[in-house]
Amino acid sequence: MKKGFTLIELLAVIIILAVIALIATPITIKIIDESRRSAYTSSVWRISDAAESYYAKSMINDGYVIDEENNLFDIVTDGMTGEKPQSGEIYINNKGQVSLALVYNKTCFIKDYGSSTLIESKDIENCKRLYIDATVNGAIPELDDGMIPVVYENGIVKKANIREEWYNYSNKEWANAVLVTDATRNTYKNAEAGTTIQMKDILAFYVWIPRYRYQIFTDTNHITNLGVISGPEAYVNVAHLIDVVFENKDISKSNGTAVGEWLTHPAFTFGTEELNGIWVGKFETTGNASNPTILPTDTRYSQTSSITSLRSQNVSAQFTTSKKLNYGTTKDAAMLKNSEWGVVAYLTASIYGQETTEVMINNSKIYNTGCAATAAATKGYGTYDKMTQTNHTEGPYAGCENEWYTTQGIKASTTGNIYGIYDMNGGSWEYVMGVMEDATDSGVPTTGRHNLYNSGFTGKLTCPTCDATTSGVDASIISITGVAFPESKYYDLYKYGTESTGYYQSNQGRIIRAKLGDATLELDNFAYWKDVDNNNRQHSGFYEDYALFVGSGYPWFFRGGNWADGAAAGVFAFAYTYGHANGGISFRSVLR
Repeated sequence: MKKGFTLIELLAVIIILAVIALIATPITIKIIDESRRSAYTSSVWRISDAAESYYAKSMINDGYVIDEENNLFDIVTDGMTGEKPQSGEIYINNKGQVSLALVYNKTCFIKDYGSSTLIESKDIENCKRLYIDATVNGAIPELDDGMIPVVYENGIVKKANIREEWYNYSNKEWANAVLVTDATRNTYKNAEAGTTIQMKDILAFYVWIPRYRYQIFTDTNHITNLGVISGPEAYVNVAHLIDVVFENKDISKSNGTAVGEWLTHPAFTFGTEELNGIWVGKFETTGNASNPTILPTDTRYSQTSSITSLRSQNVSAQFTTSKKLNYGTTKDAAMLKNSEWGVVAYLTASIYGQETTEVMINNSKIYNTGCAATAAATKGYGTYDKMTQTNHTEGPYAGCENEWYTTQGIKASTTGNIYGIYDMNGGSWEYVMGVMEDATDSGVPTTGRHNLYNSGFTGKLTCPTCDATTSGVDASIISITGVAFPESKYYDLYKYGTESTGYYQSNQGRIIRAKLGDATLELDNFAYWKDVDNNNRQHSGFYEDYALFVGSGYPWFFRGGNWADGAAAGVFAFAYTYGHANGGISFRSVLR
C-alpha cells in the first residue's frame, strides 16, 4: 500500500528548499552583477579604443587639430553596438590618449589619460573625468585602488574629490593620499568626497612627486672647495632656486651632463622602467617592524599623541620593513633611495616648494614625527644639542614643540604648507638605499664596515680590521652572510673610495664617485671646520648642511641630520655611516 508524505515531511522539504533558495539567490545575484560589471568594463574599454581610432582616422584624413576641451561622447558612441552608456564625457589629448567618465547602470567608470586602470564610483550624479593640474604636464598622481586621495581642512584629513582641484603644484599643494586599515578601506573608498578620514584608521600618509627635469647648476668642472675655514662665521651660503620643469614619461628624456643643460631626474628611471612620479612617505617611518606606519604626532587624537620614528634597525631590516608599507594596494613599496631623497630636495628648492627658505628643523629630542621648532637653528652639533629652551627659544624640545597642522608646524614641510613632506630636516637621521661598492670597480655593494657594524645584507666588509681593539670585532671576518641584497634598481651604487679620497676634503672623491641629482655633487662651496667637540666636519654651500661622502670605512649614506645637529641638519644634509642599527637613525618609504 502506497503512503503519501506526512505534513512534517512536506514541511521539512519546503524548509530545505527555502534554505537552498536563501543561499543560492544571493550567489546567483552576485554572479549576475559580476557578469554585468564585467560586460560594462569591456564596453568602456571598447569605447576608449574607438576614441583612439577616431583620433587616428581624423589625423590621417583631416589633419585633425586636437581640442582637448571638446567632449566627443556623442561622436564616439554614435552607432556603437551593444548597450550604450547613459551619459558621459570623452576627451582626447594631443598625444591621442583618452580620458573618459561613463555611466553604466548605477556605476561611474573613470579612466585618465594614458592610464590602464578604471576607477569605479557609485556617485553617478557627479560622473566626471579626473581633475588634472596642467602644471605637472601629464605627470599626474597615479592612485592605486587602495589609496584614498586626501585634502586638509583646518588640519583635518578629508577624502578628496578627484574630479575637482585636490592638488595644485603652482600653489605648492602637492598631491596627498593615505592608506587605511583593512576594516575601513571599502568604507572610505565608497564614501563621499569631504568625508573625514579618522586618524585612528590611517596607516600611512604619502605625497606624490611628479616626474620632472631640472637645469644642472653645478658639475665637476664648477666645484668650489674652500677647504679648512675657521668656522661657520666664515661660511658662505650659496643655496639658490633650482629650475624645475614637470614632464611625463612619454616626453623624450633630457640627458644633460653640464651646467646649464637639462637633465630628467634619474630618480624617475627605475631599472628599465620610466616612471611618471613616485609616492614618498610624508613622515619618517613609525610603528614597529611587524606593523610599520607613516604617521605624525598629533595630540588631538589619543592614538597619535606621541608618535616616534621607527629606529634601531640595520638597513636590511629597514628595507624588509619598508616592503610592508603598501597596505591594500598593488604598489611596490620599498625604502627611499639616495637619488629619491635628492628628487624631493630639488623640488623643495624650486618654485614648487620652499624655494630658498630653509625647511624648519624638527627639534624633537624624543624623535616625535611631524614636528617643527619655533626658532630656527643657528648653532651646530656640540652646542645646539646642549641648549636648554625657555619659552620657545632656540634649541631641542622634549616633545613636539609645534605639530604638523599648526601655523608654525607647517614650516617644517617641504612646501611651507600642510601638503608637503616632513622630517627632512632633523628628527632622526634617515638611512637611504645608497651604498658604496665593495672594491674598486667591482660593481657589487658592500654590506658595511666590519662584523659588528654592517647592514645585515650578504656581502663583503670594507674595513674588517677597523676598530680592532673594540670588543666583538673580529678582523678575520671579511664578509657577512645575511639577507640577500634586492635587485640593483632598489639602491644607488657608488664607486669605491678610501677615506683620504672619499670625503669632500678632496675633489677627487667627488668627481669620480658622486652623482647628478642626488643632492651631493651639486651643492658647491664645500668647507669644513671644527665643531665644539673638536671634530672636523664637512659642510656644503646649501645652508651649511653636513656634506660627508661615503668611504671605505663608512659605506652607507644617511640623510637629513638629527635633532641634535642643529644648523648642520637639513634637507640637503648627507653623511656616511656603517649601515648598522642605531637609536638615532630611521628611514622613509616610497611607493612606485
